[in-house]
Amino acid sequence: MINETVLEMHYHRELMREIREQLQLGTDKRFNFYKYSPQLEKFVGFDQAYAKTEMTTEEFFEKVKSVAAGAADFDDRFVGYFLQFKVVHPLTNMTASTPDSIKTAQARPHFRANLYTKRLEDAPRSQHETLFELAQRSGAFVYYACPMLFERVNLYADADLNSLRLVDVKTCPSSYPDNEKHFIYFQTEQSEPIWKSNPVEGRAISPKDFAEKIGARLQQDGKELAHSLVAILAEARADPDEHKRAKEADSAPSAAWLASLADALTIVHVGEASDIEDFDARCEECDPGPARQLLVALRDN
Repeated sequence: MINETVLEMHYHRELMREIREQLQLGTDKRFNFYKYSPQLEKFVGFDQAYAKTEMTTEEFFEKVKSVAAGAADFDDRFVGYFLQFKVVHPLTNMTASTPDSIKTAQARPHFRANLYTKRLEDAPRSQHETLFELAQRSGAFVYYACPMLFERVNLYADADLNSLRLVDVKTCPSSYPDNEKHFIYFQTEQSEPIWKSNPVEGRAISPKDFAEKIGARLQQDGKELAHSLVAILAEARADPDEHKRAKEADSAPSAAWLASLADALTIVHVGEASDIEDFDARCEECDPGPARQLLVALRDN
């Protein structure tokens, strides 16, 4: 069965390659990225060779805060983004939720992804509500990643970024706080998305366009980028009371909040080679290995 985690792992390496190509880094620059591991309750970093390092949330947050405050000696640049992968289902039957435009066109197949709009017992907000609120924040990149990949056998091939549609959550008309079912529809594999219940056309971009946006953002001032990331991580809380306490204490984001968006959140770091080596020196390193094995380990540790 294809699930969201498998899809994220399948496309991730190609997305990183696309972003690196946009940056055109010289030999004096290094590129790495960080994912949060709920099992370890740490940020796990991967360099270009996919060697793995680990940092506690507090260590990582303090590093970014030091860059935001101008205390760092090197030109570090951090950009965080949220890509929440969705399983897209091809459909041939029309249902009550099918948008009228698809019914009129008699589009068979058409395509649908389910949104997580129901609140769990231990969470005051649904996944979609959290992503929708994040998307309203200045400097936030928040997208639903909708791969037009329907057969498991295709997972064994190299990821084809042309099959990936990135739906901008900012174009969604609502946080859908009604605890009811909501969807993203596509009339064709390349058409614009339609938010549904009440049908509203959204906007999707290609992975190349997304990489260009990330690359352009990484050209900006490192202090401003770090300040933006600190604000997004420190203020985006699942619990309003925790949000207030954390903001007053200027503390790192909670493990519960990070765990709720662990698959979606990726933080890209570009810096001078010697600085990234120093940044990782405090971390426990492991032997380099194939990207997919390490990403699987990140989920299973």
